[in-house]
Amino acid sequence: MAPTSPPKPSPRTLLRLQPLSPKDLPPHPTLSDISNSTPKSPPKSPPKGPPSPSFFSATPPTAPKDEEATALATFAARALKEAEDFIEAAPTTFREKGWKRSPPWEGRVRVLEGLSAEISSRFPVARVDRGEGAAGGVVDVVGETDKKKMREAWFGRRSIHETSPSSPSSENPSKTSQPNFPTFDKFLRKNHSLNEKAYTPAVFAAKSVLDYGKVPDGAVDGWRDVEVGVWEMGHRMPWPLRGRAFGIIVVSGRKISSASVSSSATVLESGKIKNETGKGGETKDRKNVKNGKPEEGHEEEDSDTSLIVQLPVDLARVPTAFFATHSNRNHGSTSEEEQKMVLGKYVSVEKISLRFKNGNVADSGGGNATAAKEIVWEMVTASDAGGWLPMALQKLGVPGAICKDVGFFLGWVRREGGVV
Repeated sequence: MAPTSPPKPSPRTLLRLQPLSPKDLPPHPTLSDISNSTPKSPPKSPPKGPPSPSFFSATPPTAPKDEEATALATFAARALKEAEDFIEAAPTTFREKGWKRSPPWEGRVRVLEGLSAEISSRFPVARVDRGEGAAGGVVDVVGETDKKKMREAWFGRRSIHETSPSSPSSENPSKTSQPNFPTFDKFLRKNHSLNEKAYTPAVFAAKSVLDYGKVPDGAVDGWRDVEVGVWEMGHRMPWPLRGRAFGIIVVSGRKISSASVSSSATVLESGKIKNETGKGGETKDRKNVKNGKPEEGHEEEDSDTSLIVQLPVDLARVPTAFFATHSNRNHGSTSEEEQKMVLGKYVSVEKISLRFKNGNVADSGGGNATAAKEIVWEMVTASDAGGWLPMALQKLGVPGAICKDVGFFLGWVRREGGVV
């Protein structure tokens, strides 16, 4: 049997720790002055270091609405594609680093650490042509960036949640009710930034900078309920550190399922690749679906995966920014908002997916419609809090911080009444 060839590298042009510039964002009326004041002719020679990917320079913010919609859908599609490919490759690009508790949830969270060599080989951070490019965001990848300047320390977590108070699993010994998939999607994907502020004690501000709204269903192939927005998040830090502000563009959506629920999840266990169920994807019953969308109360049956992508953005020149423009110093509503902030950056992907538990199979007629299911919540991130805090110290604190979010989220959802 011939050896299997390694996967073809998938260059990352959006999913990277280097912040996007306003020119890299989809067209928006607020960005018009910035675009008009920036020369759009390509440089005579390639710039030194890793330039930002100017995808939409041929589609200015004052373009017709149809061109704006095309550029927005193209950006969202690229972000979701890069994020989905990246997180699905986690079994080979991340290694497991034990478990952590996350009260008040009684389950355990699996800690993941990125394998730098594997990530840079499989998903190199790409350098792109800063020229005009084609309308709609066609990108020409011309080479890999300076690895020393683009060093990223990736971490992640994975937790498994039962959707009913049945017998405990190895990763979730709790017998208390857990949120079902629509509840996870409602509280985690929808209004992601505002909800993150609500359930995370360290987040004291979530400021909307640019609202792109919802991308029309059908505009992003394979996805629905796609939303895009630019936000600034204010994070409090332990004394004597100043607060951190992070500018991000959030892209989220629900995967359109081909009438199937995945009953398979390949994960790493004890350093080896393991299939937790040994079963392939199985066909689901398509009842309670009208016009390609599920009826209210039957959302689980049409989509079993949601994705939230957060990409860093440099907002210093965006007039509606709050922290990056220092507007907070005079217009903050609290002393915490008015403090002098340090600008940081982070990139992250969160995926929630529904699968059958313990290899149960659902037949095409829905004979196993009541089979036990569980939700897998995965998250990977790279960050730099900025300031004088050494990266070595930051790396020590990231795994614990992201694992705590599981308990914070579930505790908040229960207080909001989001349990089955």
